[in-house]
Amino acid sequence: MALLTPPAQRPQIFSLEKAGAAKRFDQKYLGLKLLNKKLNSNDRNIYNTKRIGHSNQGHNFYTGISKNKKLALIEYLKTL
Repeated sequence: MALLTPPAQRPQIFSLEKAGAAKRFDQKYLGLKLLNKKLNSNDRNIYNTKRIGHSNQGHNFYTGISKNKKLALIEYLKTL
């Protein structure tokens, strides 16, 4: 879902702690659930998009569509 938001609004720092755990995967929005804790950017479990080669900017396609259309697109992608 974050990839369907404008690049400036995407998460910039997030935790990879227990990234493979089923409880960390958001089945509705397809991605890691963000943790509500203070993140230390030096921690090896932290993904910081400000680091060289770790950008989250990507494309800006479909970022202006409604939330309902984004959810419909995600549901379609789940069927592939």
